[in-house]
Amino acid sequence: MKKIKTLKDALIHELKGLYDSERKFKKHLQRHHKAVYSKDLRNALTSYLESVETRINKLDWAFQYLDEKFAARQNPCISAILKENEKMIKNTISQELRDVVLTGCIQRVLHHNISVYGTCRALARELRMHDIEEILKDILTLEKEMDHRLSRLAMKEINDDAYAAELVNRTQ
Repeated sequence: MKKIKTLKDALIHELKGLYDSERKFKKHLQRHHKAVYSKDLRNALTSYLESVETRINKLDWAFQYLDEKFAARQNPCISAILKENEKMIKNTISQELRDVVLTGCIQRVLHHNISVYGTCRALARELRMHDIEEILKDILTLEKEMDHRLSRLAMKEINDDAYAAELVNRTQ
C-alpha cells in the first residue's frame, strides 16, 4: 500500500476502495436479484443496478480529474461484508425470509459506502475540489435514497411477508 502523506492521498485511497466496492457489490446484486421473491424489492434492486455503472463512470472521471492512474485497491471491508452476506443468504430457507436477509445484507454495504462517500466528499471539500465534491454529493444522495427505500420496503412489506409465511409454516 502506498503511504498516505496528504489529504489528496487519503482521498485517492478511499476512492479506490469505493471503486472496488461498487464493482464487487454489482456482481453480488446481479447474482441474487433474480431470486428475489418480492416484486417491489426486485424493482428496487434493478433500478439500483442500473445506476451502478453511472457511479463507476463518475469515479473514473474523478481519477482523471485527480490526474491519478487508476490501480485497483482491494477493499477488505467490503469483501468481508459480502462474504458474510453470502453465508447468510445461502443458509436462509424460505423465499420470504431470504428477502429479509438480503435487504439487511444490502443495507450493510450501503451503510459502509455511505460513510466512505461522506468521508471522500469532506476531503474533496477541504481540498477545494468542488467538481469532485459535487459528484460525491450526488452519489451519496443516491446511496441514502436506496437505503431509505429498502427500509420502507422492509417495514411495509418484506418483513410482514416473511412473518406471515413463518406463521403459515408453523400451522402446517
